Amino acid sequence: MKVLKSWLQEYIVETLPEDSVIESEVTKHAFEVEGVEKVTDDTVFDFKIIPDRAHDALSHIGIARELAAIFNLTLKEKNVSYEPSFTTEYKIEVENSSLVPNFCIAEMRGVTVSPSPLFLKKRLEDLGQRSINTIVDATNYIMLGTGKPLHAFDADKIVGNTLFVRKAKTGERLTTLEGKDIVLSEDDIVIADAEGPLSLAGIKGGKRAEVDVSTKRIILESANFLGSSIRKTGTRVGIKTDASKRFESVLTSEISLSALELCASFIKELGEGAPLASSSVVFYPKKEKRYTVGVSLREVNSFLGMHLQEEDVVHLLRRKRCDVEIKTLEEVVSSLSSSLVGVPYKRGASVLYDSPNAFDCSSLTSYVYTVAGIQIPRMAADQFVFASPVEGEPLPGDLIFTNTGVIKTKEGSFYSQVLEKNIEEAAVRFESVEWMPGTPIPGGVDHVALYVGEGQVLHATSERGVVIRELLSESSQFKNGYSIRRVAPCEERRIVALIPYERLDIRIKEDLVDEIGRLVGYEFAKESTHYENLPKGKAWKTLAYGNLIRKVLTSYGFSEVMTYSFSEEGDISIINSVDPKRNKLRTSLEVGMTEALLKGLYHKEFLGKELIRAFEIGSVFKDEAETISLAFGYSAASTKKLKVEAEVLEITKKISEALGGVTLSPQEVLGEKTKLFIVSLSPIIETLPEVSTYSALLLEKKNSMSYESLSVYPFVTRDIAVFVEDSVGETALLSLLESQEHPYLKKFYKFDSFKKEGDTRTSFAYRFVFQSMEKTLTLEDVAPFMETLYTQIEKAGFTIR
Repeated sequence: MKVLKSWLQEYIVETLPEDSVIESEVTKHAFEVEGVEKVTDDTVFDFKIIPDRAHDALSHIGIARELAAIFNLTLKEKNVSYEPSFTTEYKIEVENSSLVPNFCIAEMRGVTVSPSPLFLKKRLEDLGQRSINTIVDATNYIMLGTGKPLHAFDADKIVGNTLFVRKAKTGERLTTLEGKDIVLSEDDIVIADAEGPLSLAGIKGGKRAEVDVSTKRIILESANFLGSSIRKTGTRVGIKTDASKRFESVLTSEISLSALELCASFIKELGEGAPLASSSVVFYPKKEKRYTVGVSLREVNSFLGMHLQEEDVVHLLRRKRCDVEIKTLEEVVSSLSSSLVGVPYKRGASVLYDSPNAFDCSSLTSYVYTVAGIQIPRMAADQFVFASPVEGEPLPGDLIFTNTGVIKTKEGSFYSQVLEKNIEEAAVRFESVEWMPGTPIPGGVDHVALYVGEGQVLHATSERGVVIRELLSESSQFKNGYSIRRVAPCEERRIVALIPYERLDIRIKEDLVDEIGRLVGYEFAKESTHYENLPKGKAWKTLAYGNLIRKVLTSYGFSEVMTYSFSEEGDISIINSVDPKRNKLRTSLEVGMTEALLKGLYHKEFLGKELIRAFEIGSVFKDEAETISLAFGYSAASTKKLKVEAEVLEITKKISEALGGVTLSPQEVLGEKTKLFIVSLSPIIETLPEVSTYSALLLEKKNSMSYESLSVYPFVTRDIAVFVEDSVGETALLSLLESQEHPYLKKFYKFDSFKKEGDTRTSFAYRFVFQSMEKTLTLEDVAPFMETLYTQIEKAGFTIR
């Protein structure tokens, strides 16, 4: 995201620091600075905005908010006084609010479309944008300022007075502003009039309603679209724009109307003759609420390894534009236990949209905890698993769970019956649904209440149709018994923050702590030594004895590999597999190890080895059980090189001795160019004694090791053989070869030497390996180097064979 310093300054009261200071501090506390460029009397900063911050930081105001927080400066938001001149006759019809949660339009009359003034052109061009005309430039300018994409339609080209926001119909087409003809899919969202699509929503405008020099009336549109839908459509049609990038990252609907009014106001400032703007038409059925997130001081310092005070944390969060209060769960329960009584019951009520005006049982408990700054799962079954069991009497804030023995029918009536797990209409859950799917709940749960003290509970009940407060001992819904579970200490003080609308990335306490840590600076986190006081865990036999095996194999020149656990065949299937072709768990190490050995063989020239050795110790999954296996093997271009039986016997003996004399019977798997030996380790390790520590069994540390990625481009080899007089020796030739430099020369090594009887010379053969990380090498990349090398060798008095 490129931003202008002068533009950022318009949002800050105090003078911004020097460029170098901004670059340094923003890198420490927020985003990596990818570039700083001087343009005339201004500075362009290029910030690398990470994906989880794209929804708020891809804008000048977003960056300005970060600067204000980092440097503790005063932020001034740009507010516009929007006074509509007339009431528009245009209407909007939105087909699906889950795809289009918000849609706003405003009509402007008497506009003049002309080249933009110099200041606007310069700002856009400094940021790499192309100036088009006053209307288009205004929408782009507001997007760069607020992060909210907008679009303008020529109103006189719209058929009818209604904009339809809907899914495209089969066979519909759209010609974009650039003239690209697109065949639309039923998964695409379009903005259409009575004649058909006018634009591909959130991605690109259409040619039919394009704003041009003849335009006198426009419809400004500012909306919010489902990010995943925009991403899929953009990928399918091959169009990515600044607008679609922002919608894909998800935006808050709260800025739609303010951005629309800001853009209309800006166009009025640019337009000759001050065009008239209408009152806005707004579709916003589920108005967003600000999220409440809380954390205790204990958790903040524990997560960060710092020693902050409560007032420090409050101050830091307020610098991030959060409204902050200090509360305890007990105080919240006390204050809400009476005020929520009588609120209507609504099955499936949303905590974010319906509360505090309607609840079901679990949304009520979730809401109360949210007010206290504690995030818990939404469903009663998940809340049960999330909380911990309580021995003894409940405390205010504890959750009371029960199985009422009631099943809800599809018609909405209730009746008692012996519950069975397979009854589809049952409200009872016998397992966690979302929090820890599949975790069993003994006896089942279909209702939850909040303990408020003095033997009373607060709960939303479908039987009464409202939220009630009553004695637990007299409640008909808890007559079958109940379970008490606790989420957090009721008396612990919590720092509760009301999150700004645009910060969609702050939803749990860990997010809040991350904001605090970034603002303080992670360089101030101290190393913790709390682990010294932890009880010593029992050593894991598999790791301990596995390290002994590793010692043996690495001493014979084997390299350890870790291959893919997923396979095309197996006994256990994977739900939501990342690779549709490999959707099962492997039953053997054979396939992965064979692939690894063959890959090593392909790189044998690069590695300088004729015989490739590798091993793996890993899990296999057979007959719905997980066991540990060892596989070690060889690969070579020639079967003669695979005569390794003597070495295998020796290795087997050494491993057996290392494990205390156990018997090993490797299973041999012979391939075309590989030889593999597999041992099932789990049965062997089970018979071995327990170990108290890993220390005596750990591998020696090798500080000289380094990692280098393999190039995706093929390597090239060149061989050279040189006669060297015995009186001179190989060292002189080696010194000459080592002095050679070439950008693509990765290594060279000797692969052969021989001497004829009676000859005073020895022939040494060397192989040079060339490879690029950027391209496939050609003859021209290597030939000049080799020719120069031949010349230098001959000048040095050596003879090339």
